[in-house]
Amino acid sequence: MRIEELSSRTIGDRRRIEANVVYEDADLPPLRLFYEAHPPLADALEATPEAFVTPAFPIALWVGERRIKVEGALDTTLAAGLGEAGLLLAAWYEHCGSLTLEPVNGFRSMRPRPLQRTVALFSGGVDAMAMLRENRRLVPLDHPNSIRDVVYGFGTNPRDFDEGVEVPRRRAWYEAQARRIEALGRRLDFTTIRFDTNVIRLHPSVWPFYEAGNSAAFLAPLVASPSYVNNALIASDGEGGIVQTPHGSHPLLDVHYSTGAVRVHHVQPQITRMAKLGLIADWEPAYDTLQVCHGWLAPPPEVVNCGMCEKCVLTMVGLVAWKALPRFTTFAHDDVTPEMIDAIRLRQPYTYMTMPDLLAGLERVGRDDLLRAIQVQVDRLTESRWGKFKRQTRGSIKKRFELLRGESAPPAHG
Repeated sequence: MRIEELSSRTIGDRRRIEANVVYEDADLPPLRLFYEAHPPLADALEATPEAFVTPAFPIALWVGERRIKVEGALDTTLAAGLGEAGLLLAAWYEHCGSLTLEPVNGFRSMRPRPLQRTVALFSGGVDAMAMLRENRRLVPLDHPNSIRDVVYGFGTNPRDFDEGVEVPRRRAWYEAQARRIEALGRRLDFTTIRFDTNVIRLHPSVWPFYEAGNSAAFLAPLVASPSYVNNALIASDGEGGIVQTPHGSHPLLDVHYSTGAVRVHHVQPQITRMAKLGLIADWEPAYDTLQVCHGWLAPPPEVVNCGMCEKCVLTMVGLVAWKALPRFTTFAHDDVTPEMIDAIRLRQPYTYMTMPDLLAGLERVGRDDLLRAIQVQVDRLTESRWGKFKRQTRGSIKKRFELLRGESAPPAHG
């Protein structure tokens, strides 16, 4: 992979940074990758190698690129971190090999600015809301670790573009949530920074994005703004526990996208999604802002959560377990029925891992009707995951046997 022709330009009050990303080993089209930041981040955004190597690295590893050659000098802290990130991704996914970093002007050591500033990635979901509440509860506003800015981006959802063209309905949905977050910021004393990007087009499908490149795509504009940001916060996904499912946003992975100037932190990695719902269940600021829906069913802009997809329904079930659902005006329902649960199908791996807390919560409030409906879904998911595990195991054993017999060649790199 080559990252070339790095540039920046001003568009009104915004700053856009761009670079050509050219695949060398994978049969994928080149992309003019861009990030465009609104004020106050616009004045700090720089077209540095770090800005583009960060989102490109996990996808380059995923598709089998053998190197990343980038114009300019690359930060030594990030370079070392990417080496660790590569080892972790290769341990998670056997098709990920290894690659070398080849900055044209060698390496440099970035330094943080003297005045500390903490900025958080923020969409208004459960994880982000729990992170914000805990930060406001524990950290004084004038402390360097207080969240004074949140960043919310368009172009990081697979449905934001159709054949490379921005989808107007998705843009309208994003703008509506951005306005809700801005209103929340006026109440809680933080600034909302919007950014636009086409980074999702760097990924050949949604799977490498979610499984490997998720946080890197969001972090790029922050690591590209070292004169403004010192600490970049990411809310963990609520799985909790010491051993967590491999994912493109993971506490073991994302810290390696830190530079010498911008340190990346994962927040609340051991707190489960149910516990996070408990943190915000009685927090009035979240009631008219909480958005958990990914919008797969394409709701109109005025609908915050569709209320029908897996994520919406399970979040509502969790709020029922905390006796809090009627407080949240971003959901159209005040209760959940077994039929609503029957209509979904559990698919997301972290959903399975966080299910025990949800089941315990339903048992605690005596909702046996929902408990039974959820258990049917869990049994179905368990069966499908076990079947997938058996198929993967058989395939792995067959592949290793063929290698031992010399019937297939090992990968050229890895």
